[in-house]
Amino acid sequence: LLDEINQFALLGNLALKQGTPNPGTTLLHVQVRSLTDTLTHLATQGIYPVGELKSSHEGYTRARLTDPDGHGIVVFQLDGSSTSSFQ
Repeated sequence: LLDEINQFALLGNLALKQGTPNPGTTLLHVQVRSLTDTLTHLATQGIYPVGELKSSHEGYTRARLTDPDGHGIVVFQLDGSSTSSFQ
């Protein structure tokens, strides 16, 4: 899935979004089958989202997390109207 207008690409389960490469601003985006199930599992490990879930005009819902070193990680699920790379 490539969206040149919004500068977004989905390559299998890896999402890339164009931005300015400043230290501390890079986010790793990972597609999951079920955002709810993933967040429930992470909570059992003491890992919780930073802030509220957000829906994007690009067709996904995401949760932002932070790893122990403070790096941003986003887990996202494509909305039902989008084509998922999961079979």
